[in-house]
Amino acid sequence: MQNKSKFKQKINNFQNVNKYQIKFNRLMIFAAFIFITIIFLIFLTPNPQLNKTVKQPEKKIDLAKEALLIAKEIFPDININSYLAKLDRMADEIRFIMMTGNGNLVDPEYRIRAINTFFFYTQKYEYDHDDFFGRKPTNCFLNGIIDTKKGACFIMPLLYLCISDRLGFPIHGVNIPNHFILRYDDGKYRANIEVTFKGVIITDEVYAEDFHITDREIKSGVFLKNLSKKEVISDMIEVRGNYYSTIKDYDKAIRDWERAAELNPTNAELFDNLAKVYNDYKKDKKTSTKYRVKCEELGLNLSRHKTDYDLKYIESFIRIAQSKGINTSELEALREKELAKLQVSDKQTETILIDHEKELQALMKANEMNRKNQWRLPNQPFQNQPSRIMLPPQPMLPRLNEKSICPKCGKRH
Repeated sequence: MQNKSKFKQKINNFQNVNKYQIKFNRLMIFAAFIFITIIFLIFLTPNPQLNKTVKQPEKKIDLAKEALLIAKEIFPDININSYLAKLDRMADEIRFIMMTGNGNLVDPEYRIRAINTFFFYTQKYEYDHDDFFGRKPTNCFLNGIIDTKKGACFIMPLLYLCISDRLGFPIHGVNIPNHFILRYDDGKYRANIEVTFKGVIITDEVYAEDFHITDREIKSGVFLKNLSKKEVISDMIEVRGNYYSTIKDYDKAIRDWERAAELNPTNAELFDNLAKVYNDYKKDKKTSTKYRVKCEELGLNLSRHKTDYDLKYIESFIRIAQSKGINTSELEALREKELAKLQVSDKQTETILIDHEKELQALMKANEMNRKNQWRLPNQPFQNQPSRIMLPPQPMLPRLNEKSICPKCGKRH
């Protein structure tokens, strides 16, 4: 009897230990699930600070700060406050340029000339012709262009826009196919600023023609509309997604593109990117079709041939330069380099390029005089600016105070 009771006690003890082991195992599985969820939230969801920002009123959004927060995922060591201070100093230098000139401080063209003087002549920001399509990380993010003074078709206008935002000027971002321009629009004066070409002013008609923009794309708000600050933030996130796509990190590219599409549901190029990546990488035909339908609803012109478009983009810059007698040898060399990259072999692509060359020559002959009247170049530095155009060392730079002339209204406060 005593042996039986001991045996039963051992069985009970074993069962108790088994229960505790099961509970411990369940607890460990739950802890592992929580840990994986936290990792997912940290690395695969948008910046929580960015989520708070986009809920703010437009006037309170600091585009430069948001751009640097987006860049911090790629450059984790950047000092955001340091870069913001640099941008504040840039705005101060432009105010200095404006106040040393003789123009009207509220005149839109005077303001554009002041920014152009600083941007292109004092600081000598320029297009990075070694990375024409902006694939380097330094050509995708705001800290990169501030450090190198070189950029591509999105980041150059973005820096210009961030400085304008600090000056309080009514300059907006504008999307065109695979490109980003700026527009000064105060309700009375309206001008498109091509920052990648020293601030040249180009009409909507020229952009629509050179980039094959359809009337439907304009009416649906896909291209050539003034973007809100939140929509510009959408473009910033899209560009980060483009960078992830370049390095073949498609999961993060999808995350960024879908987040960007939430902020700007009229950006059909985002839906085109998502349709392609879901079809080619995820092999998810259903989701790909859903995004392709959105492209069609917004009227995105899917007939733009990539080969033809890339060359057309370069050609449009060559044409603008030639009409002003500017040396185009560098751009022409770039065109030859892009042609070499394409390695044209199939007859269809070759035919497109031949047709494009014929069309380009016909346009240049027919519209030569017309184009001279369609765009102007308010990018000359102030003639009355002292020969010492490089401004005094930073500690000596005069800053606006309460009794200074206000660049917004031209009065003393």
